[in-house]
Amino acid sequence: MTTLKLEGTDELIKALKKALLSHKPNEVRAALKRGADIIVQAARANVTIDDGGRLVNSIKLLPKWSKDPTGMYVGPRVIMRFTKKTSQKRKDANPFYAHFWEYGTDPHDTSYKGKFISEKAGTRGMHPGTHAHPYMRPAYDTQGQAALNAAMEDLQKLIESKA
Repeated sequence: MTTLKLEGTDELIKALKKALLSHKPNEVRAALKRGADIIVQAARANVTIDDGGRLVNSIKLLPKWSKDPTGMYVGPRVIMRFTKKTSQKRKDANPFYAHFWEYGTDPHDTSYKGKFISEKAGTRGMHPGTHAHPYMRPAYDTQGQAALNAAMEDLQKLIESKA
């Protein structure tokens, strides 16, 4: 068995962060976008639910809400499920069930405060659960390296442009 020890990786990471932070956050996001778009397209291709395209169209590249100004999120854009302020158009475009489809659900009681919400014949308030239909994880597993390579190429061009 061969053991490999890399020295100086901490310094390299600090130098890369410094180089990236010398650019505007929008420039860094633009450099990362090509790689993220590869994941978005693969995830959209993996969706198997027929919901009029709501889930497929919701999978996007979004800014990540964090202290890192260059952070991004790739996945379904899910907003609140139902509110009085939510317009019908937004409800139609909101796949609040995205995580249920990705991970599945266990059998569960559908009653609310002891009252059945919808009692179907034979179910007596129990939902049988659903199987998982992953779309995000397989997209990352199959296209992750290609996305990383594309993003690294664009980041390298960005860093070299200022050097």
